[in-house]
Amino acid sequence: MRKVFLVYGSTTGLTEICAEHVKDGLIESGVDVIMQNVLDTTADELDDYEYIVLGCSTWDYGCLQYDFEPFHEDMKLKDLTGKKFAVFGTGDKAYGETYCEALRTLTNTVEACGGTCSIEAKDIESDLREEQLQATKDWAKKFGLQVSGN
Repeated sequence: MRKVFLVYGSTTGLTEICAEHVKDGLIESGVDVIMQNVLDTTADELDDYEYIVLGCSTWDYGCLQYDFEPFHEDMKLKDLTGKKFAVFGTGDKAYGETYCEALRTLTNTVEACGGTCSIEAKDIESDLREEQLQATKDWAKKFGLQVSGN
């Protein structure tokens, strides 16, 4: 069974809640999931996985979640060729053009380092309504089906 490495950063707990829904969707699609908080993760661990999901909220005007910043800096130095990514995160639409900017930042880094984002990034409004959580789970299941080949 193929494995997906799910790395998330969460300050208020919202992205962690979303990460749990992502994990559930991936498992339902038939893949194993290793889920870790970015605080407990090094960029070198990406070497061990072909399929990776990154979950990061956007703070202030387009900034990565604070715990994600050191990981991201190290990730920029990695060769991610052949790795397939999915990116999700929460944001507040009140920030206008920078809503969920962290997702674009991570996507750009993945691609600049040779990786591929094989599914469109999933932005999640920070009020976390039930339908958003279900849509997040469905998004993860879609990525998981790509991984499992089903």
